[in-house]
Amino acid sequence: TGCTAYKGGGAINIRGGQTVEITSSVVAHSTAQYGGGIAAHSSVLHVSASHIEANVASDDGGGIAVLGSAVLELKNTSIRDCVVTHAHPKLHGGGALSVYLGARALIEQCHFVGNRASYASSIRVDDATSTKLHATILDIVHPCASTGRGLPATLGASIEIEVPRN
Repeated sequence: TGCTAYKGGGAINIRGGQTVEITSSVVAHSTAQYGGGIAAHSSVLHVSASHIEANVASDDGGGIAVLGSAVLELKNTSIRDCVVTHAHPKLHGGGALSVYLGARALIEQCHFVGNRASYASSIRVDDATSTKLHATILDIVHPCASTGRGLPATLGASIEIEVPRN
């Protein structure tokens, strides 16, 4: 909590094929260029029953950024009040989460609330292998990625959105 990194992962930076599991944790008030809270590059990241809060990135993934051949499994976790501050429209973004450069993500039973970016306030998916999403997203004001508020910005990516049944 409260860490700063010059490049990736304000609090946690995972690289080099590592596998990391984060459970019942809080990652908050950290800052980086990408992955304000957590960055995973060419690694495997499992996050469950955790809170990612009030992290800031200048370019991508205010809460979490996964890139390269990274794999993210995000379950029963909230990403709240994370921000991308200087995102160039259509190049960077994802206030809560950014999945790009060949990364993959599985998102289940998660909540995204109050995240902000000039492009894709909740989730940015760009050049990702695949992303599956089953989450509650409360950031959407207009469901249009070009407004900078929405779910998700997809460029050259495959995304499957499953809406929970009540």
